[in-house]
Amino acid sequence: MPRVAFIWDVDGVILNTPQHTAWLFAARRPPWRIKTITAQFYYKYVASRTRREGGDNILRLKRVYERLGAESRAQQESLLSDFCSTKNKILEHLIEIENPGLVFPDALDFVLRAKRFGLLQAIASVSTNANKTLTRTGKKQSSFIAETFANVESIDKSLHSVFDVDVCGLDDNKRNLLKLSALELRRLAGENLNYVFFDDSAEGIRIANGLGFYSVAVARCPVAEKLLRKARPDLITNDLREIDINKITEDCNSKCLLKR
Repeated sequence: MPRVAFIWDVDGVILNTPQHTAWLFAARRPPWRIKTITAQFYYKYVASRTRREGGDNILRLKRVYERLGAESRAQQESLLSDFCSTKNKILEHLIEIENPGLVFPDALDFVLRAKRFGLLQAIASVSTNANKTLTRTGKKQSSFIAETFANVESIDKSLHSVFDVDVCGLDDNKRNLLKLSALELRRLAGENLNYVFFDDSAEGIRIANGLGFYSVAVARCPVAEKLLRKARPDLITNDLREIDINKITEDCNSKCLLKR
């Protein structure tokens, strides 16, 4: 059987990044003045999309372009650029405040278990901030990582260093990003691999299924879980610590064998 490698989305799966909060805070400011962005709207139209695509969906579907008289694409681009810039500044501020508790404990445990298991792992997020945030893990997580892998030269105190491949932000198309991460993992392994992909968005799960990957939906809230189930993941969980690594690698190989 081929070896199995893990590919991870970052925001909402490994990191409790306040993306939704940042978008909401930005949206409430003038000139956009959007009262609310519900969790259902966020997971359906914003999560796992590039900053510009998510921002454009918000301004278009909330009819902000129409309300502000932005008829030409140039006018819409100006509003969108300012909106995305404001959101990013808010996000960076929130990350600095919340950094010590930013890593989901179940994700930290599972990623480190997979590392000890000898599995290659990649991070593949369309976000250009994801890898930077992983590098700035809190002191508690950093100490734990350093102690766990004290004899592994390639691993420093950051969670980012645990991963073998990082393609975050290299492409704004999720499908292309997953294909790139698979290519880099295969090159690193020197052999064919089967892949497990972890994501918290229905769009990401559908893309992974289309590529023949084994898909794991990580449901961090009830609203997200409903949307994720509709995408038909191979496995859905709200706690990664409950997953048996031996079983998931066996299930991945079985699925990929049937696909051939």
